[in-house]
Amino acid sequence: MSENIQPLPPYKGTEPYIFISYSHINQLQALKIVERLQKEGYRVWYDEGIDPGTEWDDNIAEHVLACGYFVALISENYLASENCKDELNLAREENKQRLLVYLEDVTLPAGMRMRLNRLQAIHKYKYQSEDGFMEKFRETRGIECCFEEQAQKPVPEEKEEKTSAPEEKGEQIPAPEKKEEQIPAPEKKEEQIPAPEKMETAPQSNREENASKKTEADEKERSKESRQISPKKEEAPLKVKENPPALQKNPPVIRQEQRWEDFFAESKDVKLEPSYKESDTKPHLFIDFVQADEAKAKRIIAHLQQKGYRVAYPTKGGFLKKINVKDQAKIATVFLPLISQSYIKERGDQLDQLCSPIRHDCFIYLERCELKPRLAAKDNLKIHSFLYPRNFFNALYNTRDVKRCK
Repeated sequence: MSENIQPLPPYKGTEPYIFISYSHINQLQALKIVERLQKEGYRVWYDEGIDPGTEWDDNIAEHVLACGYFVALISENYLASENCKDELNLAREENKQRLLVYLEDVTLPAGMRMRLNRLQAIHKYKYQSEDGFMEKFRETRGIECCFEEQAQKPVPEEKEEKTSAPEEKGEQIPAPEKKEEQIPAPEKKEEQIPAPEKMETAPQSNREENASKKTEADEKERSKESRQISPKKEEAPLKVKENPPALQKNPPVIRQEQRWEDFFAESKDVKLEPSYKESDTKPHLFIDFVQADEAKAKRIIAHLQQKGYRVAYPTKGGFLKKINVKDQAKIATVFLPLISQSYIKERGDQLDQLCSPIRHDCFIYLERCELKPRLAAKDNLKIHSFLYPRNFFNALYNTRDVKRCK
């Protein structure tokens, strides 16, 4: 393949496709992979498919959201690109099936390694030929959804095998005829019936002695068997027979999970502890919300305070107005804005300034709403995607740096 490879037409349609995420410094390697995947019959989209006149961020985000599989071509250049990491974060937040293809031997940063080590990965630089790489690529779990010819599978051979089965059984039907030929056998036995008459000449005393010996031997064998079996019969009631009634007396208790409507209904009687002092340097959470979502925010803050977390939140005096954007990293360890339509209207323009590249930010969505693609790529927890509050808070507790605030 020549080094002057021309850009290939990306897929356009509604079927599931592979989204190729790569650094433009590795464009030549990416185009070679795209060309091979297209020849193999896979539907592939990469950023050569951006329509002229559209916003680059929005178009990329739309194709990540619509893809059937997300493939990241990992290299040193990829890890140094904020755009590439935003694409990977968005695919992770949307639970897209992902595959990491290592173009070179690189070590992921600690944070990425913690999140991505469980993903499927192929170290392409270890394969001496493209055929070896493609053979491994075809084994990727779930990638077949992006294959053009996945529905064309040979079925007629299986039907022929199934139809031939009854014919073989039909050939074996004459077997009973052989049994009918053997019917005269009993006639021979009838001819030999006189044999017992000769036995009648034997003395009856011998017969009685033999019968008595047999009965004594049978009784001895039965007594031996009864001795061997008797302990087993005694052990039988000690086994599982006593357990079933115990299980029936104490059936398992089915726990009724609290739902969101019941959880937020308790916000009327909630009493919050004072907001965490901004002058204190201990790790703490900062939960930001607007007045329209005050009831839900109170319930969430009260729950975290009951669990022992240090929480700061806006007060009536306007906690946010007193904060310098440059000092955000010093004030809060984790920034947790409660995102809603009302929040976007009031604070949407300030979010870029409130977010910090140093401090960890995690957006909590109270309802279905959309932010700008770059902000949507941030870590987020969507309340409406969790059926029960307990599952949501367990996910929040496992978020990076949240444990430090307890």
